[in-house]
Amino acid sequence: MEGWIKLHRKTLDNPIITKDSDYLAVWIYLLLNTTHKEYDVLFKGERITLKKGQLLTGRKSISEKLKIDENKVQRILKTLENEHQIEQQSSNKNRLITIVSWDKYQQDEQQDEQQVNNNRTTSEQQVNTNKNVKNIKNDKNVITTIGDSCVDGLQDVIDFYQDNIGLITPYAVEVFTDYAKEMPCDVIVYAMKKAVEANVRTIQYIKGTLNNWQNAGVKTLIQAEEESQKFKNNKQEPKKEESEEEKIQRRLKEMEALANDKK
Repeated sequence: MEGWIKLHRKTLDNPIITKDSDYLAVWIYLLLNTTHKEYDVLFKGERITLKKGQLLTGRKSISEKLKIDENKVQRILKTLENEHQIEQQSSNKNRLITIVSWDKYQQDEQQDEQQVNNNRTTSEQQVNTNKNVKNIKNDKNVITTIGDSCVDGLQDVIDFYQDNIGLITPYAVEVFTDYAKEMPCDVIVYAMKKAVEANVRTIQYIKGTLNNWQNAGVKTLIQAEEESQKFKNNKQEPKKEESEEEKIQRRLKEMEALANDKK
Protein backbone atom coordinates (compact mmCIF):
# COMPACT_ATOMS: atom_id res chain seq x y z
CA MET A 1 0.00 0.00 0.00
CA GLU A 2 1.44 3.36 -1.08
CA GLY A 3 0.83 6.96 0.01
CA TRP A 4 0.76 8.70 3.36
CA ILE A 5 -1.61 9.83 6.11
CA LYS A 6 -1.73 12.70 8.56
CA LEU A 7 -1.04 11.96 12.20
CA HIS A 8 -2.14 14.85 14.40
CA ARG A 9 -0.17 15.79 17.50
CA LYS A 10 -3.42 15.62 19.48
CA THR A 11 -3.24 11.86 19.08
CA LEU A 12 -0.90 11.87 22.07
CA ASP A 13 -3.63 13.54 24.15
CA ASN A 14 -5.98 10.59 23.65
CA PRO A 15 -5.72 8.43 26.81
CA ILE A 16 -7.16 5.39 25.05
CA ILE A 17 -4.80 5.35 22.09
CA THR A 18 -1.78 6.13 24.29
CA LYS A 19 -2.63 3.65 27.05
CA ASP A 20 0.61 1.90 26.15
CA SER A 21 2.88 1.48 23.13
CA ASP A 22 0.88 -1.49 21.83
CA TYR A 23 -2.35 0.49 21.76
CA LEU A 24 -0.62 3.26 19.82
CA ALA A 25 0.95 0.77 17.40
CA VAL A 26 -2.40 -0.90 16.65
CA TRP A 27 -4.07 2.48 16.15
CA ILE A 28 -1.41 3.64 13.70
CA TYR A 29 -1.59 0.27 11.91
CA LEU A 30 -5.33 0.77 11.40
CA LEU A 31 -4.84 4.33 10.12
CA LEU A 32 -2.13 3.24 7.69
CA ASN A 33 -4.10 0.32 6.28
CA THR A 34 -7.52 1.87 5.80
CA THR A 35 -8.51 2.43 2.20
CA HIS A 36 -8.45 5.88 0.61
CA LYS A 37 -10.75 4.97 -2.26
CA GLU A 38 -13.80 2.78 -2.58
CA TYR A 39 -13.53 -0.70 -4.11
CA ASP A 40 -15.36 -4.00 -3.88
CA VAL A 41 -14.23 -6.86 -1.62
CA LEU A 42 -15.67 -10.12 -0.32
CA PHE A 43 -16.85 -10.28 3.30
CA LYS A 44 -18.90 -13.11 4.81
CA GLY A 45 -19.27 -14.56 1.33
CA GLU A 46 -20.85 -11.41 -0.09
CA ARG A 47 -19.49 -8.58 -2.20
CA ILE A 48 -19.45 -5.26 -0.34
CA THR A 49 -17.98 -1.84 -1.09
CA LEU A 50 -15.03 -0.99 1.13
CA LYS A 51 -15.34 2.73 1.87
CA LYS A 52 -12.80 5.33 2.91
CA GLY A 53 -11.70 4.75 6.48
CA GLN A 54 -12.41 1.01 6.38
CA LEU A 55 -10.18 -2.05 6.15
CA LEU A 56 -10.43 -5.81 6.11
CA THR A 57 -7.93 -7.44 8.44
CA GLY A 58 -7.66 -9.93 11.27
CA ARG A 59 -6.14 -10.02 14.72
CA LYS A 60 -3.66 -12.67 13.54
CA SER A 61 -2.42 -10.41 10.73
CA ILE A 62 -2.07 -7.47 13.12
CA SER A 63 -0.31 -9.67 15.68
CA GLU A 64 2.25 -10.91 13.15
CA LYS A 65 2.92 -7.46 11.68
CA LEU A 66 3.34 -5.70 15.02
CA LYS A 67 4.76 -8.60 17.06
CA ILE A 68 2.00 -8.18 19.65
CA ASP A 69 0.31 -11.12 21.37
CA GLU A 70 -2.86 -12.07 19.50
CA ASN A 71 -5.00 -12.00 22.64
CA LYS A 72 -3.82 -8.50 23.45
CA VAL A 73 -4.65 -7.37 19.91
CA GLN A 74 -8.17 -8.67 20.52
CA ARG A 75 -8.39 -6.71 23.80
CA ILE A 76 -7.11 -3.53 22.16
CA LEU A 77 -9.62 -3.75 19.30
CA LYS A 78 -12.45 -4.38 21.77
CA THR A 79 -11.39 -1.38 23.86
CA LEU A 80 -11.22 0.86 20.79
CA GLU A 81 -14.70 -0.34 19.85
CA ASN A 82 -16.12 0.25 23.34
CA GLU A 83 -14.64 3.76 23.35
CA HIS A 84 -16.20 4.51 19.95
CA GLN A 85 -12.87 4.91 18.18
CA ILE A 86 -13.71 2.11 15.75
CA GLU A 87 -16.60 -0.07 14.64
CA GLN A 88 -15.99 -3.70 13.73
CA GLN A 89 -17.82 -6.67 12.28
CA SER A 90 -16.25 -10.11 12.58
CA SER A 91 -16.50 -13.24 10.48
CA ASN A 92 -14.86 -16.61 11.02
CA LYS A 93 -12.06 -15.51 8.66
CA ASN A 94 -11.48 -11.78 9.17
CA ARG A 95 -13.06 -8.57 10.38
CA LEU A 96 -14.30 -5.34 8.83
CA ILE A 97 -13.04 -2.32 10.80
CA THR A 98 -14.25 1.26 10.37
CA ILE A 99 -12.38 4.26 11.80
CA VAL A 100 -15.26 6.26 13.31
CA SER A 101 -13.69 9.71 12.82
CA TRP A 102 -11.70 9.00 9.66
CA ASP A 103 -13.03 12.09 7.83
CA LYS A 104 -12.07 14.24 10.80
CA TYR A 105 -8.53 12.85 10.89
CA GLN A 106 -7.92 13.28 7.16
CA GLN A 107 -10.12 16.27 6.31
CA ASP A 108 -7.23 18.75 6.21
CA GLU A 109 -5.39 16.54 3.74
CA GLN A 110 -8.40 16.51 1.42
CA GLN A 111 -8.75 20.30 1.68
CA ASP A 112 -5.07 20.81 0.90
CA GLU A 113 -5.32 18.52 -2.10
CA GLN A 114 -8.39 20.39 -3.36
CA GLN A 115 -6.56 23.71 -3.05
CA VAL A 116 -3.63 22.37 -5.07
CA ASN A 117 -5.98 21.10 -7.75
CA ASN A 118 -7.68 24.51 -7.97
CA ASN A 119 -4.32 26.18 -8.60
CA ARG A 120 -3.31 23.91 -11.47
CA THR A 121 -3.35 25.08 -15.08
CA THR A 122 -6.15 24.08 -17.43
CA SER A 123 -3.87 21.71 -19.33
CA GLU A 124 -2.74 19.97 -16.14
CA GLN A 125 -6.35 19.57 -15.06
CA GLN A 126 -7.21 18.03 -18.41
CA VAL A 127 -4.36 15.51 -18.08
CA ASN A 128 -5.50 14.57 -14.58
CA THR A 129 -9.10 14.23 -15.76
CA ASN A 130 -8.04 11.83 -18.48
CA LYS A 131 -6.03 9.78 -15.99
CA ASN A 132 -8.93 9.67 -13.55
CA VAL A 133 -11.33 8.50 -16.25
CA LYS A 134 -8.88 5.78 -17.21
CA ASN A 135 -8.47 4.70 -13.59
CA ILE A 136 -12.24 4.61 -13.07
CA LYS A 137 -12.61 2.39 -16.13
CA ASN A 138 -9.87 0.11 -14.88
CA ASP A 139 -11.46 -0.12 -11.43
CA LYS A 140 -14.81 -1.06 -12.97
CA ASN A 141 -13.18 -3.77 -15.02
CA VAL A 142 -11.51 -5.20 -11.93
CA ILE A 143 -14.77 -5.25 -9.97
CA THR A 144 -16.62 -6.98 -12.81
CA THR A 145 -13.93 -9.64 -13.09
CA ILE A 146 -13.95 -10.27 -9.36
CA GLY A 147 -17.70 -10.63 -9.35
CA ASP A 148 -17.60 -13.18 -12.15
CA SER A 149 -14.98 -15.31 -10.38
CA CYS A 150 -16.24 -15.26 -6.79
CA VAL A 151 -18.13 -18.52 -7.16
CA ASP A 152 -14.95 -20.47 -7.90
CA GLY A 153 -13.42 -20.22 -4.43
CA LEU A 154 -11.75 -16.83 -4.64
CA GLN A 155 -13.02 -16.11 -1.13
CA ASP A 156 -10.79 -18.90 0.21
CA VAL A 157 -7.81 -17.33 -1.56
CA ILE A 158 -8.50 -13.90 -0.08
CA ASP A 159 -9.14 -15.29 3.40
CA PHE A 160 -5.92 -17.32 3.41
CA TYR A 161 -3.91 -14.31 2.19
CA GLN A 162 -5.27 -12.02 4.90
CA ASP A 163 -4.91 -14.63 7.64
CA ASN A 164 -1.33 -15.60 6.79
CA ILE A 165 0.29 -12.87 4.70
CA GLY A 166 -1.36 -9.51 5.35
CA LEU A 167 -3.97 -7.02 4.24
CA ILE A 168 -4.91 -7.80 0.66
CA THR A 169 -4.76 -4.97 -1.87
CA PRO A 170 -6.94 -4.41 -4.96
CA TYR A 171 -3.88 -5.29 -7.08
CA ALA A 172 -3.47 -8.65 -5.33
CA VAL A 173 -7.18 -9.42 -5.78
CA GLU A 174 -6.85 -8.67 -9.48
CA VAL A 175 -3.77 -10.92 -9.74
CA PHE A 176 -5.48 -13.84 -8.03
CA THR A 177 -8.62 -13.34 -10.10
CA ASP A 178 -6.58 -13.69 -13.29
CA TYR A 179 -4.89 -16.88 -12.05
CA ALA A 180 -8.28 -18.27 -10.96
CA LYS A 181 -9.31 -18.25 -14.62
CA GLU A 182 -6.49 -20.66 -15.45
CA MET A 183 -6.22 -22.93 -12.40
CA PRO A 184 -8.22 -24.08 -9.35
CA CYS A 185 -8.19 -21.82 -6.31
CA ASP A 186 -6.77 -24.59 -4.11
CA VAL A 187 -3.63 -24.45 -6.27
CA ILE A 188 -3.36 -20.70 -5.62
CA VAL A 189 -3.78 -21.28 -1.88
CA TYR A 190 -1.07 -23.97 -2.04
CA ALA A 191 1.30 -21.47 -3.70
CA MET A 192 0.66 -19.07 -0.82
CA LYS A 193 1.38 -21.87 1.66
CA LYS A 194 4.76 -22.43 -0.03
CA ALA A 195 5.48 -18.70 0.29
CA VAL A 196 4.68 -18.83 4.02
CA GLU A 197 6.89 -21.91 4.48
CA ALA A 198 9.74 -20.13 2.68
CA ASN A 199 9.09 -17.02 4.81
CA VAL A 200 8.85 -14.92 1.65
CA ARG A 201 5.35 -13.49 2.01
CA THR A 202 5.19 -11.32 -1.09
CA ILE A 203 2.88 -11.25 -4.08
CA GLN A 204 5.93 -11.40 -6.37
CA TYR A 205 7.06 -14.72 -4.87
CA ILE A 206 3.57 -16.18 -5.18
CA LYS A 207 3.31 -15.02 -8.80
CA GLY A 208 6.69 -16.60 -9.58
CA THR A 209 5.55 -19.93 -8.16
CA LEU A 210 2.25 -19.86 -10.05
CA ASN A 211 3.99 -18.86 -13.30
CA ASN A 212 6.40 -21.80 -12.97
CA TRP A 213 3.49 -24.17 -12.43
CA GLN A 214 1.63 -22.74 -15.40
CA ASN A 215 4.69 -23.26 -17.61
CA ALA A 216 4.87 -26.85 -16.36
CA GLY A 217 1.23 -27.42 -17.28
CA VAL A 218 -0.04 -27.73 -13.71
CA LYS A 219 -3.84 -27.93 -13.59
CA THR A 220 -4.58 -29.66 -10.27
CA LEU A 221 -3.44 -29.53 -6.65
CA ILE A 222 -1.83 -32.97 -6.97
CA GLN A 223 0.22 -31.78 -9.95
CA ALA A 224 1.25 -28.67 -8.01
CA GLU A 225 2.41 -30.81 -5.09
CA GLU A 226 4.38 -33.06 -7.46
CA GLU A 227 5.98 -30.06 -9.15
CA SER A 228 6.90 -28.59 -5.77
CA GLN A 229 8.52 -31.89 -4.75
CA LYS A 230 10.49 -32.02 -8.01
CA PHE A 231 11.81 -28.53 -7.38
CA LYS A 232 12.79 -29.49 -3.83
CA ASN A 233 14.56 -32.65 -5.01
CA ASN A 234 16.45 -30.81 -7.76
CA LYS A 235 17.53 -28.19 -5.26
CA GLN A 236 18.86 -30.79 -2.83
CA GLU A 237 20.47 -33.05 -5.45
CA PRO A 238 24.27 -32.55 -5.52
CA LYS A 239 25.75 -31.46 -8.81
CA LYS A 240 27.36 -34.26 -10.77
CA GLU A 241 31.10 -33.83 -11.09
CA GLU A 242 32.19 -33.20 -14.65
CA SER A 243 34.37 -35.93 -16.15
CA GLU A 244 37.61 -35.14 -17.99
CA GLU A 245 36.02 -36.07 -21.31
CA GLU A 246 33.08 -33.76 -20.61
CA LYS A 247 35.47 -30.96 -19.68
CA ILE A 248 37.33 -31.39 -22.97
CA GLN A 249 34.09 -31.39 -24.98
CA ARG A 250 32.88 -28.30 -23.15
CA ARG A 251 36.13 -26.44 -23.77
CA LEU A 252 36.06 -27.37 -27.47
CA LYS A 253 32.54 -25.99 -27.79
CA GLU A 254 33.56 -22.79 -26.00
CA MET A 255 36.56 -22.32 -28.31
CA GLU A 256 34.42 -23.05 -31.37
CA ALA A 257 31.86 -20.47 -30.24
CA LEU A 258 34.63 -17.94 -29.60
CA ALA A 259 36.08 -18.53 -33.07
CA ASN A 260 32.69 -18.04 -34.69
CA ASP A 261 32.21 -14.77 -32.84
CA LYS A 262 35.48 -13.43 -34.28
CA LYS A 263 34.50 -14.19 -37.90
